[in-house]
Amino acid sequence: MSSTENKKLLLTIACGDYYQRMAEITHPFLRSYAEKIGADFHCISEHRSELPAHFQKMSIYEFLERYDRILFMDTDILVRPEAPDLFSIVDEQHLGLLDQSQHYSSSPIQFRSAVSLWGYDLSPERYYNTGVMVISKIHRNLFRIPVDIRPEQVPFDQEQTILNLNFLLSATPIQELELGYNHLVTSEIDSDYSKSPVIHYAGYKTTYATELLEKIREDAELLATDQS
Repeated sequence: MSSTENKKLLLTIACGDYYQRMAEITHPFLRSYAEKIGADFHCISEHRSELPAHFQKMSIYEFLERYDRILFMDTDILVRPEAPDLFSIVDEQHLGLLDQSQHYSSSPIQFRSAVSLWGYDLSPERYYNTGVMVISKIHRNLFRIPVDIRPEQVPFDQEQTILNLNFLLSATPIQELELGYNHLVTSEIDSDYSKSPVIHYAGYKTTYATELLEKIREDAELLATDQS
């Protein structure tokens, strides 16, 4: 990482060979964007705890010891070169997130079902996608698994559910991002992601994992062509 004077960080995760291959496509765009907005760039490429790969997002807790603000982005994201500074869009008192329930109508139902297994009776109207998060130091404690939930109780890919539970229990003020700043390509809403500043491939349906890499590479080449 670079100088301690830079208090902003763009953080991502790419654990394992498959995500390292994806990172070869997407990280040049993430790095360029980090430089543009005056942020350091760091990729977690090895597990930093006993938790599985998806739960490395909880390492944000540690990074907030050194940084005032963090922009977290999943590795399956392409950022257009002209994307605006998300730090300037979301103020420091709010957590910046996309309300996924507007784009996947079943999300709140699935959330209620998951947390009921942990003893929580909650019926939120919103469910937030954690593939893009604009975070400040005041949000540090959100990145802990609740003490009454053991890691072995949590399916490997449900860190997003844990984080939504923390957001809800803490009544964290949230500034909702527009779809273009975390454009889920499989959104139920019929929308063209090709011109969105931030394109997120979570949930993209393929028969083989390599098909997703091919799709992201194809779109990345189009982004590069647009700028040439």
